[in-house]
Parts: sequence; C-alpha cells; structure tokens
Amino acid sequence: MNKIFIFTILILFSCSVKENVKQNSSKTLAFEIEQSIFDENIYNVELFIEIPKNALIFKKEFDAFVSNITIDIAVLNNEDKNIYTYSWDESIVVDFYEDTKSRSSYTTKHLFQLKSGEYAISIIANDFENHNSFVNEGDFTVSNNFITQNIFNIYYKKKFEYLSYIEELETPVDTLWFKFDYNQYKKIENERIILQCGFYLDNKVVKEETIIDQNIDSLHESDKNLVFYPIPITEESFNKLKIELIHNSQIKTRIFNFKNMIKNNFDLNTIIGAMQYVLDFSEYLYFSNLNLQEQIQYIKDFWEINNFEDMEESELAKFKEFYSRVQYVNKHFSFFNKNGWQSDRGKIYIIHGKPKDIRYEFNEKGEFEFWYYSGIKKFTFINKYGTYELYHENR
Repeated sequence: MNKIFIFTILILFSCSVKENVKQNSSKTLAFEIEQSIFDENIYNVELFIEIPKNALIFKKEFDAFVSNITIDIAVLNNEDKNIYTYSWDESIVVDFYEDTKSRSSYTTKHLFQLKSGEYAISIIANDFENHNSFVNEGDFTVSNNFITQNIFNIYYKKKFEYLSYIEELETPVDTLWFKFDYNQYKKIENERIILQCGFYLDNKVVKEETIIDQNIDSLHESDKNLVFYPIPITEESFNKLKIELIHNSQIKTRIFNFKNMIKNNFDLNTIIGAMQYVLDFSEYLYFSNLNLQEQIQYIKDFWEINNFEDMEESELAKFKEFYSRVQYVNKHFSFFNKNGWQSDRGKIYIIHGKPKDIRYEFNEKGEFEFWYYSGIKKFTFINKYGTYELYHENR
C-alpha cells in the first residue's frame, strides 16, 4: 500500500476541515478493527481507536477537564485507491485532575461498511488548539471465510425471530445466540470448536465461561436440529462482553460494549451513617431516631428512589456519586472498628469529592497529608497513631 499517499489524503482532508497549523509533535495511537456481517456481500467494519489520556492536553471547563480533538481516517484498497474517508470531533471529558494523568486510554469507535478484500488505513487525531497530534496506520483484511462469518454473526431474539446483534439494544437481553451451521464446518474432519465468553466491568473480569468445547461432528450429532447456541448473559454488572471462537488453529474475537447492563444492586444499609453529611441538623436528628426500616424508606424518599430503572438519569447520577463516595471511603479509610465514613478524610471526601491534588510532608510536628481542591480550598490532615485527623495550624 502507498502509505505516503494515504497520509497525504489525510492531511489534505483534515486541513479542509480545520485551518492548517504547525504540529509540534506526533504520538502513536492504538487501534483495532473488527468485522461482522451487514448483508450478503457487505461487512460492517468497526474501528476502535485508543488514545492515552496522559498524552492529551486538557483544559479546565466548569467542574471538569476537557480535551477536544478531531479524528480523520482514510482507507485505501489494494489498488491504492481511496475508497473511504471520514472526519469527526471528539470531546474527551474527565472529572478530576488526576484522571488527566491516568495511564488508561480513551476509546472511541467508528462503524462503516466494506466489501471483502485487503485494505490499508491511516488515522490522525489532531488537537489543533494545542498543536498536539496522534497517528497510526496499518493493513487489514475483510474476510468472507467461514470462521469470520460465524464468530461475528451473533444474534438476539425478538419474539420468534433472530436478529443480528451489532450495536447495543435499548432493551437489555438475557441471552445472545451463536449461529451454528454444521455445513460450514464439516469441511474439516476431527476438528474441535471452542466458544468462550468473558464478561468485564471496567476491564476487570466478572465472569468467564466456555460455551462450547466439542468435536464438531459430535456437536452436530448431539442435536441435529441445533441452529442457534445460547450465550446466557450474566446477572452480575458488566459493560463489556468478549466472545472468542477457536477453530482450526484460528482465533477470532468479537467485543460488545454495553451501557445498560450495570445492575443497580445498592445496599442502602451501608449509607445510613453517612446521611448525616447531606442532611441538616434537624433532619438528621429526626432520621437518627427512626428504626432501620424507616431509615431505609427515608433514604429512598430523600433520593427519590422508587425504582432505580425508572429514575431520571440526572437524579440517578447524583445518588450513584454519593453512594460511590461512601463505598470508596469505607474501603480506603476504615480503621479498627470505625468505618471509613466516620473518619475525617472520609467526611471530607463524601462532602467535597475527590481532591484535585494530594501532597505529603513530614516535619518536626508530624506526618501531614494535604488535599487541594479548586480555588483556595485545602484540607490538612495529620497522622495520629495510624489514622489521619483534620489539622488546624492555629490550634
């Protein structure tokens, strides 16, 4: 493939969208390409682009940090003809300053269609305002062989019809289906087929399971009417499903991203004590005199929780933030028989959130931990026998 030519296309393409600027440096971005069936001769090509957050330049906007980039892609066929170009803007938003230095990547995806064949792709992500750019290129193949058709042809069931599962559904499903067509596999005798799936939450494994691990002939013989093989969806929270097919020394992978499979299994008992930080004195006095069941109901009324699935997203987000802060401090700041929410650091974290910066100092007065927030807001903690207490210099 003519890589110089394809990059020339990208540069001209990007300059037609944004004014030309001198770029100080170019960094490498990572990308992956996956395919699935669109119709008989056309395939969906899903491009996943990953940019390291700590290489981006963020600016403060209100209560978040934002980096704005423009992404340009160009695809050539094996005759070096430009067959697809596209450009779009991305706003990358993180809540805390520490997240701008994270080694994790920001991932975006783009879906388009191609016929089977060999291709080259080049990608440029530009932060025009800060003269910062990321580039990469590579070759890929869109294949019409049997293994690709099967691993990427995953279905969901609607009434009595099986429909191709490409993007996330508005209504969650409890089962996906793998299409098993014996006629596409019997060309190779005495071969095993292995189908594995893994459920992930924020890239951490929730559950892994082998769905099929059998000789192809025996799988067919076990049920001659078998056409679709079920992939049960785990009841635990997850936001990514990885499906892997191993056959004839080949491995094909398909990744599905989910937003609506995060279960709202909140234990309201764990936030009873921390409610004192969001209630005024008279409300908390009333709340503290209630029995356990009444306190749980009070919490539901306070956060307007009737049914989590029916809550407005903005209201649910507020409750999730409070709940996650309490869970965080209980995990990190508990000490002996005290829960994290009872500690000084836990209280500050629940009320003010994650600090923008944390620094440490050791001097003749003791060991100190400093939490910095926006503006001049700052909290100082001193280590008292293994636990940190709020420290006031004028005392």
